Amino acid sequence: MTPFEGIYPALVTPLTSAGNLNEAALEKLVEFHAAAGVDGLYLGGTTGEGLLLDLATRQRLVERVVSTRGGSASGGKCARGRLKVIVHVAACSTDDAVALARYAEEAGADAVSAIPPVFYKIGFDGVHEYYRRIAAATRLPFYVYYIPALSGLAFSIEELGRLFALPNVAGVKFSDYNLFLLHALRERYPEKIVFSGEDQVFLPALVMGAHGAIGLTLNLMPRLYVALYRAFRSGNLAVAQRLQFQANRVIEVVIRHGSIAAAKAIMGMLGVDCGPCRGPLATIAGPAYDRLRQDLEQVGFFDAVFIT
Repeated sequence: MTPFEGIYPALVTPLTSAGNLNEAALEKLVEFHAAAGVDGLYLGGTTGEGLLLDLATRQRLVERVVSTRGGSASGGKCARGRLKVIVHVAACSTDDAVALARYAEEAGADAVSAIPPVFYKIGFDGVHEYYRRIAAATRLPFYVYYIPALSGLAFSIEELGRLFALPNVAGVKFSDYNLFLLHALRERYPEKIVFSGEDQVFLPALVMGAHGAIGLTLNLMPRLYVALYRAFRSGNLAVAQRLQFQANRVIEVVIRHGSIAAAKAIMGMLGVDCGPCRGPLATIAGPAYDRLRQDLEQVGFFDAVFIT
């Protein structure tokens, strides 16, 4: 399998006021990130409201980003050939997850990923079988999505090792602050790719061996994260640290204002109208929108370092 490394924004999903996929905004969003120099995109995950979208919308999202079927004849508005695309395919039904994984492969995606099963408490053996079926459904690299704070499932290094042993499993999106575990994974399974999923500790995760990042605020500051990653890889830790500190000031504001809702509102401020959130997630508007902008101004978000 070809290693996946670098900066992968966990793409927000642009929606119209009626709640449908905003395809024009989606193309603009892909171009925004391509121009920033990111390495790839992660579609339909937590940030992308994937579990709140119906299967047809998720399929259309994949098609518009990775297939010329949904773009111009030349592929000018698509990610194919420029950015690698990882598609999050998790669903309450394993059959639906398998179907979306197969669709992603047919559309031209580069890899698939999935959070553990939600709601039903099925134990690790059930999780293992769920991942086995999804990973075996295609020939694509598969990335486990480890996010214990939301899934309620914290795995030991031995359990993660059992998942890593499944055919096609290439690595993990590691959305946790336990960098001791992240480092242990890198030590024990050096052939596996580990993406940091907590933007606040991206630089420490790199120090502990992460290959790159998949995260929400990468949408908002792609150039900053690209610069941070390159600074670290070139050995310029002072610059990397300064950029991480700048990012964290913005991240604190984003979390305080509702993370996904804040990300969509901020993308609008940057010229890409990503519309409302799907219910039950709230949408930021009116005075709340104004307060968000004011808080961003106070931490210097709109300075050129973040967006140019």
